[in-house]
Amino acid sequence: MTSQALTKAWADYHATIEEMRRLTEATTRFQQCAEHRAKAYHTLMEVQAMAYNFVIAPRMEHPRIYRNCGWQTDIYTLGQTSPDIVYGVLSVDGRQTYRLSGRMGDITLVLLQVFNGMLGEPGFRTVGNYDWGDFSIAPDGRFEVTLSATEKPGNWINLDPTSGYQFMLIRRALSKWDGDRGELELERIT
Repeated sequence: MTSQALTKAWADYHATIEEMRRLTEATTRFQQCAEHRAKAYHTLMEVQAMAYNFVIAPRMEHPRIYRNCGWQTDIYTLGQTSPDIVYGVLSVDGRQTYRLSGRMGDITLVLLQVFNGMLGEPGFRTVGNYDWGDFSIAPDGRFEVTLSATEKPGNWINLDPTSGYQFMLIRRALSKWDGDRGELELERIT
């Protein structure tokens, strides 16, 4: 038997998608630019895929870095993607501690943004912005960064201890497209 809460959530989701379609079709751009109409529907489908990838797919008990679920120039185009950036998203629980480790390779810039929830939800805010240029990186390009709500020695990224779901966006800039993309791994250590 289906629970009433799940049935309501499903109905609310579909009502929201329908409202987005109506609002999109009501814009001047949609009404006056026939060549943009197909892209408008494409964008509506892209938003649904990204919502699934960012909110429903992540398994908080076994976090991982998702590299092909948003901001990918060959699949997802929302958010003004750059072909010189290797994007990644991850979701973590602010009550846990994690280790982000890797190797720089030919990556020239690493930026990571931490949000206390999903983009746009009530109470959403930026917890922090981090630049690997401020971190200690070994001569061979290897690094380790601790993610936790309590400050740790060494490279540390602050998490919001009141949020069981925190969204993070990683941007890694390549100096050349066929370069060494390095390594990046996430491990929950609590």
